[in-house]
Amino acid sequence: MGLKEVCMYILPKPIYVWVRSVHTCIYRWYIKHYYRNLHDINGNSCEPNRVHLDYWCGELNIGDQLAPVIFQYVTEKKGINSNIRTKEIKHLLTIGSLLDGNHADAVVWGSGVLGIEGLRRLAERKGYMKYDIRAVRGPISKEIMESMGYTCPAVYGDPGVLMALIYKPVIMKNKKYKISVIYSHNTPEKEKKEGYHIIDIRTTDYKQVIDEITASERIISEALHGIILAETYGTPAVFLRRRGAPGFPLKYYDWYYSTERYTVKTAATVEEAIMMEPMPLPELSKMREQLLKVFPADIFMQ
Repeated sequence: MGLKEVCMYILPKPIYVWVRSVHTCIYRWYIKHYYRNLHDINGNSCEPNRVHLDYWCGELNIGDQLAPVIFQYVTEKKGINSNIRTKEIKHLLTIGSLLDGNHADAVVWGSGVLGIEGLRRLAERKGYMKYDIRAVRGPISKEIMESMGYTCPAVYGDPGVLMALIYKPVIMKNKKYKISVIYSHNTPEKEKKEGYHIIDIRTTDYKQVIDEITASERIISEALHGIILAETYGTPAVFLRRRGAPGFPLKYYDWYYSTERYTVKTAATVEEAIMMEPMPLPELSKMREQLLKVFPADIFMQ
């Protein structure tokens, strides 16, 4: 017989109901105000008194895997000891669509909202979730976070644009590939178009991905960071949004709007993308400067 059954047996029903109610309230308070901050976005326990870089790592996806690479570069550039002990656990959200999937109080540097479907989660958590926002991916994420009651500066940029400062491949004038296609990390193999060079982003090898991007005349990408990396390295890219793709592509518009490109072109097929004129390449030097300027070095203070 478990504790619940024992209590039901020995306690009068009104008292049992009251005890259950109090227990539920205490449990919810514990989850909201204590437990959730002890774990990262993937549910792993956090080491106490440290700054934790939170990023999705359940499935291999180059966009998510850039987070520790960029984090290491920026902390070293600024002379920060990223392993320094802090007064409490601190969570840092950087690259990726993390704001509506996160559960811990966090400092935000370049993250964004995934899509419309995540707004309910944000609304449910806004009463207790604390966000210290230094930069977001784009103006759509800014508007959403402000509508939820958070203070959000007009500082935009996906940290992926900093990769051009981190890795500098030799870019050949004569490209190896005329067209390269990048599918989302969860696109089934049977849905991938044959006859074109495909760049696989299900990897941690960012150098290989970037080398293949820069060896291409044009990128056709279903993955957001396929577009961002291509444009970061000056390779024209077309946004592939295949027919039947679920939801509104909020995160893509967030990126384009962050670079002041408000007329977004999409292609439903690879063939259509080949015939389409790519979006104009953005000027990203100011975005890089701003992101480096607002990096939250202060959270590493003891």
